[in-house]
Amino acid sequence: MAATGVVVIHPAIEYSQLAGYLPLVSYLGWDLGREKKIRINAISAGPMRTLSSAGISGFDQMRDHAARKACLERNVEFEELGTTGLYLLGPASGGMTGEVLHVDCGYSIVGL
Repeated sequence: MAATGVVVIHPAIEYSQLAGYLPLVSYLGWDLGREKKIRINAISAGPMRTLSSAGISGFDQMRDHAARKACLERNVEFEELGTTGLYLLGPASGGMTGEVLHVDCGYSIVGL
């Protein structure tokens, strides 16, 4: 039986700092996968309205911008993040490690 855990990166982290976790997920996927057979994956979400985001200046404008520019022309829903998390925790993703899944309605591929 494999152990399962979840690590949440705080949503108010600056984007320049957030870019540091992308190679970290790859490195940990390699290192912990090889040594301990532990899978490491991450979810990169679009802007979500949370208690923490209420303190971010201009957050509503960021959400509106992301919805206008995203391929699906909307923001991601909490349920979509939850089902993605369930997928990563379940057996269907058993062959994945070191991956970052972008759940942002396509905003990350637009290049803005």
